[in-house]
Amino acid sequence: MIALAVDDEKLMLNTLTDAIRESEDISVVYDFTSCQKALDFAKDNYFDIAFLDISMRGMGGLALAKNLLNINRISKSFSVPATATMRLMPFPCMYQAIC
Repeated sequence: MIALAVDDEKLMLNTLTDAIRESEDISVVYDFTSCQKALDFAKDNYFDIAFLDISMRGMGGLALAKNLLNINRISKSFSVPATATMRLMPFPCMYQAIC
């Protein structure tokens, strides 16, 4: 699978991408500190799963998830709340509620 990771805090993004890369199911991880750059990337590129920080400056993770779902039919989306930064426990994003 190809993963997209977005977090506006670089240290957290590095920690998140390192954890994602440990999965045998993930072959590639594209990471971004900007929602807009991630959205621009997604317009021309395919990915299977997105890991998004909920609370980011500007667009924010939930708005980004809605936009990603509109342009790229991803099968899975997870949000990573700031409270999970130490344990990196991803929580399912309620993308059905924002579709």
